[in-house]
Amino acid sequence: MIGKDIKITLVEVSGETIRLGIDAPTIVEILRTEIYIALQQENKESVTSAEDAVFFASKTISQNIEDKKLL
Repeated sequence: MIGKDIKITLVEVSGETIRLGIDAPTIVEILRTEIYIALQQENKESVTSAEDAVFFASKTISQNIEDKKLL
């Protein structure tokens, strides 16, 4: 048991491989480490892309405003 709500069960042992069963409330997110790391990396890249998009959009808008002032 992990806390009151999460139960880990050994389901199967086959050679050097084991299978675990995890019983937890649906609100608890359970991910394998390699999936968690991949998601964190994707999120980091997504934030960087969004920040870049906002930067370039604001730069373009500012330039358009300046161009109109010169007309």
